[in-house]
Amino acid sequence: GLRSAVSVGLEWLSLRIARRGADIVFVDNEETREGLLRRGFDPERLVMTENAYDPLLELPARTHADPPSIVFIGRFVEVKGVWDVLELAKALRDRGVLARIEMLGDGPLRPQIVEAVEREGLGQIIALPGFVTEQEKWDHLRSASIFIAPSREEGWGIAVGEALTAGVPSVVYDLPA
Repeated sequence: GLRSAVSVGLEWLSLRIARRGADIVFVDNEETREGLLRRGFDPERLVMTENAYDPLLELPARTHADPPSIVFIGRFVEVKGVWDVLELAKALRDRGVLARIEMLGDGPLRPQIVEAVEREGLGQIIALPGFVTEQEKWDHLRSASIFIAPSREEGWGIAVGEALTAGVPSVVYDLPA
């Protein structure tokens, strides 16, 4: 019908514009790359990227840290729930629960988080390694007991998908998003 013809025409036009006008095209899987090559894209301009759910690296073996490891991955900003991670650390400490929280990432609140960890005496519970390599991220995830994502705005963040891909149970807020 007319709708299908318009759809096919718009797809043809958009691919033609991208093929001629793009210096670089990022693709996240081999099927898409092959499809673009069949449509005349220059293979030198197609760049494979990593997809959180399909890591390019082979996942390390699943291990279990002792004491148990709780992992947070994200920007250190209010909406990611970084202060809730500190509240969790205080609750674990106050209840005598042996666990280690690893906060991977960085962001504008990092100095305040570091200060609060020191002020509250949470240095034995919270590790703040900052940004880590892809391999280190997967190592942390594959040894985690639990992944936490206390985001106050995301219904399904990439880090949650990464944790589930790593086989780690995830604790998240039930948000309307």
